[in-house]
Amino acid sequence: MGVDTELKSLVALFDDTDEIVVSAVNERILGRGISVLDDLSAIYEKEPSSARKGYIAERIKYLSQEFVLNELDSLAQEDFPDLKRGFYLISKLVTPDLDEDYFDDLAVILIDELQKEITDEKTAPEKIKIFNHIFYHRLLFKFRDYPVTRESTNLISTVLSSRHGSPFAISLVYFMLARCVGVDIYPLCFEGGFVPAYVENEKVLFFVDMFKEGEIFSEKKLQMFLEAQGIGIDGNTFEVREDRVLMVIYLEGLSYMYSMKGDAQMTDLTGRALDLFGSERFLERGEEEE
Repeated sequence: MGVDTELKSLVALFDDTDEIVVSAVNERILGRGISVLDDLSAIYEKEPSSARKGYIAERIKYLSQEFVLNELDSLAQEDFPDLKRGFYLISKLVTPDLDEDYFDDLAVILIDELQKEITDEKTAPEKIKIFNHIFYHRLLFKFRDYPVTRESTNLISTVLSSRHGSPFAISLVYFMLARCVGVDIYPLCFEGGFVPAYVENEKVLFFVDMFKEGEIFSEKKLQMFLEAQGIGIDGNTFEVREDRVLMVIYLEGLSYMYSMKGDAQMTDLTGRALDLFGSERFLERGEEEE
């Protein structure tokens, strides 16, 4: 089936730089729904002019990001948003050519490996011990102090494939896989950071040290560590939070990375996504501590 006349007419305006025209064209195309991306890709493939192909490619990227922002907005309104879905959408926001089936396949391979040995009959310490062994020693997830501006080691989509990444990205993958296999790890948040906590029947049983291959430690040890860092335990800011927070943390990390790279466009884009989840932030410290 051929592409309709209206879309062809809109594509003909892609090289028009007048802001009113650009806004009107974008609004019209966005109103056609996400399937318009396939139609634009078909036009792109048939376009003989390299210059016009460039205009079409730029518009496809923009539209893809806008559609992802719309999906993230809907996800942010849900009471219990799906963590894996959220991480996929955020990854796709910054890498528009990321295929959802590819992302899911990467995750499913890892999930299947973990689910073989983690069952409901296991106790919490048994589950976390098995999970950690598979995560660190069989799947071989590793983190190093990569440059903060290195995109490949901060994007969950690439870390799922390479199994190497920054501590920030590896921690988020740890949460995601744990959630998918029934290991109840949630972020215990405090001003400027978070710690993985195992929660059962709404009670924290223990904490997990990501830097020591998932070693279990107690609340007393956590208190000692935070006090040494000058961080007090305040009941108003120190609490176990929901999966939505992990999506905010992922966006915060990416926003910081692009800011350090000096990429204003991507900093603005991730900032727009962050705003969809509200004003609460988790990686920032108070001015007196910066």
